[in-house]
Amino acid sequence: MIETGYDLIPKPILEYVKNRNKKRPIIPHKYHVSSIVGCLVKEYYRRTIGGEIIAIPALLNMLRGTLFDEVFTPLFEKNQKRYDVTRGKITLTGQYDFVWDGSLWDLKIPKSVFFRKESGAGPHYINQGKTYLAFAHYHGDLLDVNKIRILMIAGDGVVRETVEGDDENIMNTMFARASAVDEDLARKKIKNILQFSVPEESWECGSQICFYGEMCPYKKN
Repeated sequence: MIETGYDLIPKPILEYVKNRNKKRPIIPHKYHVSSIVGCLVKEYYRRTIGGEIIAIPALLNMLRGTLFDEVFTPLFEKNQKRYDVTRGKITLTGQYDFVWDGSLWDLKIPKSVFFRKESGAGPHYINQGKTYLAFAHYHGDLLDVNKIRILMIAGDGVVRETVEGDDENIMNTMFARASAVDEDLARKKIKNILQFSVPEESWECGSQICFYGEMCPYKKN
């Protein structure tokens, strides 16, 4: 007999996967870079409505990325360093993966790199890497490093994109995005975050994928 479906996974394995992908605590005025480079509407709903349920396929993919990080990043002398940067009442926090060969590396484990082979890493991944390097420079670290390498490893190939750091612009952009979320949370209404475009990672969008898809102003069927 051949069976298919995620419901065939034994419960202890599912519980382990869920526990390894615990939700981040919500701290007022403090935002993770990985959330701010992505969909701001999702971050708004996560902080107001909560209750996000992540599908098993997504949880498994997230765990795969976590395990790759745990195995590979300790191979490098400089790895997994977290920085907080504060402007006014807003604090952003982020952690780079590792430094090697004169560059800051950000490791990504997508399900596929089929489209990345032509389009590259995309603004989401690139801005995340640029922000980590800007944070390091802000704290006086890695001052001899000015390149970011986004390394994407998947079952169908490996893609690497190299970009230059852009500290001032990326810091201004990230704090503007976080401030827009913070202001909308204070007024309890989505307004300022609508000035920013639909998330570049559009595959994450839609009522069939995003937990908040039905209520989102960017709603896709």
